[in-house]
Amino acid sequence: MLNKKFCGVVWSGWNIGSEGLCTATEHNSFPNCSKPMRSTRKPSYLNFDLESYPWKAGVDYKKHPEQYRVGKVEQGVLICEPYKSKIGRYWRFRTEVIARESSERIFGMFKSYIRQNDFVGADMSRKYLQMGYTVPGDMPTKGGKKFDREAGYSPLERGTGEEEKQLNK
Repeated sequence: MLNKKFCGVVWSGWNIGSEGLCTATEHNSFPNCSKPMRSTRKPSYLNFDLESYPWKAGVDYKKHPEQYRVGKVEQGVLICEPYKSKIGRYWRFRTEVIARESSERIFGMFKSYIRQNDFVGADMSRKYLQMGYTVPGDMPTKGGKKFDREAGYSPLERGTGEEEKQLNK
């Protein structure tokens, strides 16, 4: 662990990169830091463990809802059939108008699944609605990529270049 004098205070755990970006693991705990935080994350797919992943391709979750697992955030949303195909075809957010139409349609599907007592369908609809809110504003770069593969998966500069997709978070 490094001790660095920064902002007039010596903090333990600082690692100031050559670009002047803070890479402290507890960056938010240091209120005197005026440097932007440098992400040290790597893409999750680099160490993805398919065997332990609770959602499996090839399972019909409508016929076998007992195999469905409720996960955090949007996990499993791009695997669980037949819901992925039924709901995913309506999931669009390129513009505000398209996003509104998409969310209304998917919310209608959510209510329909609730009426049918189809918990898996309702949860999958909820996940798509949640992604429709979080994903457009989280698109990290104009090309949609978060990491630079050629540079050891270092994070790319954020910003879509499209003001409409910037959320007021």
